[in-house]
Amino acid sequence: MSGTYVGNCTCQLICPCPVDGMPTGPDGECRGLNVFHIAKGNLDDTDLSGVDFAFLNWFPTDLTAGGWKVGAVVDDAATDAQAGALETILRGQAGGPFVSLMRCRSPMDFILHRMRPGYSGALRMGVEHGAWCVACCWALMTALFALGVMSLGWMALIGAFIAGEKMLPWKRLANRSVAVALAVIALGVALTPAAMDGMGMSLA
Repeated sequence: MSGTYVGNCTCQLICPCPVDGMPTGPDGECRGLNVFHIAKGNLDDTDLSGVDFAFLNWFPTDLTAGGWKVGAVVDDAATDAQAGALETILRGQAGGPFVSLMRCRSPMDFILHRMRPGYSGALRMGVEHGAWCVACCWALMTALFALGVMSLGWMALIGAFIAGEKMLPWKRLANRSVAVALAVIALGVALTPAAMDGMGMSLA
C-alpha cells in the first residue's frame, strides 16, 4: 500500500508518541489528526486506491500505557466494502507494526491464548513471542547491537535506562529522569570525552 498523508498534533515540536514517549501537549496529552490519501493498495480483493480518510487520536499518556482513544472518518466516495477494509486495517486485524507492538508489550494475553505444554511447547512459545518483539522493535535492537559492538558499557547503560522507563510504575517521572540523565551524559561526552574513556565507556 502506498500514498501520502499530512498530520499534526498538540505536542510541542516533534511528537514523541510514535516512539512511546510521553505526550508534550497541553495537560500532558496528545490530540492529533492525520489525513491520508491511498494512491495504490488493497486488502484481499478490496481495492483501496483513491480512498481518502482521516485518523484522529487522543493519547493521555505514552502509547503502551493504554487508555487512549482513536477514531476515523472515511470519504463519502468510498464504498461500504472499502470502509470495512479500512476499519479492519485500523483496528490492527490485518497485521502490521501496532499489532506486533501490542503482542510484544502485553505478554500475558499471549501466554493465556498460546499456552503449550512441555519444554518443546515453551521453546515454541518463546520463539513465536520473540518474533513479535523483533517485528515491532527491530530498529531499537539494531541500534543497541551497534552500540554494543562499540562499547558494552554504553549498551548496558542504555539498556538500563530503557528497562527503567518501561518497568517503573512512575512513568512520567521515569521518562523525564532518563531524558535529563541522557542530556547530562551527552554534555559529558561533548565536553569531557577523556573522562568517559576513563570510565571504560569509550565510543572508539
